Amino acid sequence: MNVYELSFWYQDEENDDEDEITIAVYSSLKLAEEAREKFKKHLRFITHENEFYIDEYKLNEPEWKEGFITDEDLC
Repeated sequence: MNVYELSFWYQDEENDDEDEITIAVYSSLKLAEEAREKFKKHLRFITHENEFYIDEYKLNEPEWKEGFITDEDLC
């Protein structure tokens, strides 16, 4: 089963302000998209309506599959 996480992330490069929040996790892409439209009108987000993200995750599956990185891997 897949789930859809709705989040918001904005960074103001002028004053180095950052606003990041996971809003909710939904059981369908449609519900996540409907919620995104609703939250775009909220006072906190109204001037940054393009900073919403929907990520799809598979339940009971690791999201991070690459493993740990060592200093040697970076060379």
